[in-house]
Amino acid sequence: MMIIAIGFSLVSQAQKKENLKPNDDQAKQKEHYIKALDLTSEESEKFWPFTQTFREQQSASKQKIKTSQEALRKSKSKKEFFKALEDIDAEKIAMVKNRQQYIKNCYDFLGQDRTLKVMELDKKRGQRKNKGEVRSDESQRPHRKKNRRNKKADK
Repeated sequence: MMIIAIGFSLVSQAQKKENLKPNDDQAKQKEHYIKALDLTSEESEKFWPFTQTFREQQSASKQKIKTSQEALRKSKSKKEFFKALEDIDAEKIAMVKNRQQYIKNCYDFLGQDRTLKVMELDKKRGQRKNKGEVRSDESQRPHRKKNRRNKKADK
């Protein structure tokens, strides 16, 4: 009985930690941006909401693109194929326009120097986010140098 109670408490604590993790990451990011951009508390209160809105919109667009890519792969007709392709392209265009508006908002609010800093921070954030990921299409491609070595070894 005691073991079951301890097990349940450990599971609930683990779930609480998982629920807090994204917020902790967001809080760290927010703090990092505030320090890097030297934002006052007033500036931070105005800057962070439109940054979050931009990121949410980009994330939603990425999800729509994934859905359309799946529809593209499953398409059975020419009409379905080109509809999915059109949806992907439209969403990519929307992402570019969304980013342009975000940069304009940053420029209007922060000026040129700090906007360039935002762009640099966003680029680094994207690089860190993608660092450990391996694309499924790349993992399935044969590596040319490896194949050459294998051919030499076979001879």
